[in-house]
Amino acid sequence: MTLPDSILGFIGLLTAYGAGVAGGIYGFFKLFGEQWMAARFSRQLEAFKGEQEREMEHLRYRISRLFDRATKLHQSEFEAVPELWKLLVIAHNFVVVLVSPIQSYPDVQRMNAAHLDEFLAESPLLKWQKEEVRRADEKNKVYQSHIFWHRYNQTNEALREFSLYSATKGIFLQPELHAKFDEIEGLMRRALVEGQNHEHELRVRDAQTKLDTRGKELLDQIKADVRERIWSTGETA
Repeated sequence: MTLPDSILGFIGLLTAYGAGVAGGIYGFFKLFGEQWMAARFSRQLEAFKGEQEREMEHLRYRISRLFDRATKLHQSEFEAVPELWKLLVIAHNFVVVLVSPIQSYPDVQRMNAAHLDEFLAESPLLKWQKEEVRRADEKNKVYQSHIFWHRYNQTNEALREFSLYSATKGIFLQPELHAKFDEIEGLMRRALVEGQNHEHELRVRDAQTKLDTRGKELLDQIKADVRERIWSTGETA
């Protein structure tokens, strides 16, 4: 049994019509979907690029801060190290001379009145101390006692300046180098305290001996370290 031609034609029409509609719908969604996906991808890409830019800006800011801090720290160290070395050398020389067992004094006992007056006029002694020297029977002993404490005060002041600068500027130094400055400061201070008993010829000189031995080693090490830091090629660590 066969279908009539009219029915077959109608079915063919529906088939043809349905295929056209389906094709149109497919084409529409294909075009719209591609545009939607492209727009969505573009927005996501822009958002990603914006996030990347913010991350890069944050990174540049951190690097700039770190570099600026390192530069300032290096500059502070570069300024502190030479000054600290200078103050150390001055203080060390004062202490070594003061506590040395070999001391040299002028023989004021043998000076005539005119010579003594001229000598005392140029000395750092106070007015009353100069008068005591003039009137003393043992002029050398009185003069040496007075001049020692004048030199002691000078030495103590030089050590104080070094100590104060080290305490305030040492924070900019490498810990190993600062520790050496601290150690030699301790040696000088103990030698200075020991040196207060200058009138006792048989006094113990342990601190002075350590300053001559260990102190010399430290001074040489610090000198080498200071030279290395000053002439380094910009290393900040």
